[in-house]
Amino acid sequence: MVTLQVVYLDRKGQVMKRIFAFLFGLILLSNGIGSTNAVLASDAAEMLNSISVEISIDGMTTQAELMNATSAQGVVTVIDTTKQTEQTKLIVATFRNGEMQQSETIHTGMLPAGITKFDFKIDHLNKVDCIKAFVVLKDSDEICCPEAVDSLEPAQVIVFKFDDLHSTVGTHVGKFDKALDFLRDQGIPGTAGVLGKWLEPAKVNPKKYLNQINTVKSWILDGHQLWIHGYDHAPGEFAALKEVPASSYEKQMEMIAVTYDLMSTVLHYNATCFGASFNQNNEDTITVLNQEFPEIQTVLFMHDTKNRLSAMNLSSESLCEIETQAGEVSSQLFLMRYEYVKELPYLVIQAHPDQWNEQSFKELGTIVKFLKSKNCVFMTPEQYQKFTSAYQK
Repeated sequence: MVTLQVVYLDRKGQVMKRIFAFLFGLILLSNGIGSTNAVLASDAAEMLNSISVEISIDGMTTQAELMNATSAQGVVTVIDTTKQTEQTKLIVATFRNGEMQQSETIHTGMLPAGITKFDFKIDHLNKVDCIKAFVVLKDSDEICCPEAVDSLEPAQVIVFKFDDLHSTVGTHVGKFDKALDFLRDQGIPGTAGVLGKWLEPAKVNPKKYLNQINTVKSWILDGHQLWIHGYDHAPGEFAALKEVPASSYEKQMEMIAVTYDLMSTVLHYNATCFGASFNQNNEDTITVLNQEFPEIQTVLFMHDTKNRLSAMNLSSESLCEIETQAGEVSSQLFLMRYEYVKELPYLVIQAHPDQWNEQSFKELGTIVKFLKSKNCVFMTPEQYQKFTSAYQK
């Protein structure tokens, strides 16, 4: 039995995959779809090796230019090595963070044999970061060729990592709120690392902490991402530290599980990202995440020398500090350090806004203004994971 993989579009326009099995030249769909769809899948499968597509965008060389554009035009080149008898559609689609925003059909009918160029123009763009082209069978959603992705130079991605949301005190939450509201007003998503112990009192007495909890929930609505930072940020939580031995496998699992459940119960939020307290972990932490928490799709600054993590790791090599010490932001320090990391595909900016004074907030504004001048793109870990999955070339 030979297995063939065929991609298709679901109702949201996302690229998905089906697996078909060949036996004596017949395609049998593993999920029992009828013979009509099987024939369409067979047609798509036969065309996979006969059609290739390329796309180019006029007047643009970088992804940042595309994200700032309101329209784009260019050329799709289709190479068909065999004369097709099936009716097809040639589609150009725009994407943002892996999600299709709009699509246009630029050709319908049989594709001419040989090399054919098709012009396209798409208007009303809104911060799209990718344009793709693909051919589908006219009466089906089956993509019958490898999709083409634009060749624009990617912009540097910036992830803001705000650590240590660990108190129900109003001023503590208030400083996080001020930092995240500033990012929101700049059109930037941020993140906050939650410690489970902070949520225990709110679970027991939700009315007492209603204002703080509603504030944190508002961050979610604003597009910010919450992540698990551990339970109490104690030395040894996920790795030996300050002569304190590391917690056992069972204890690490418990601390992550308790925090996950508290975030779900109190905040109505299912976390998909983890970053260990002190940015320190051991091999048990990796095994716990791999085996016990498939929900965790991204991790921050995990030490994974054996490359065992199932989740995407935003490594510590991407760390760009903006604080001279916890709570003191310095744009001058950041600009100096940026020279050493400006060629990296992404940066993670770590900070502790609960300890900031007014000057630190002003320094953050200077840093954001500089990054925008460099045409950087701002994402959460979840957005970056979807982005890289969708656009790896």
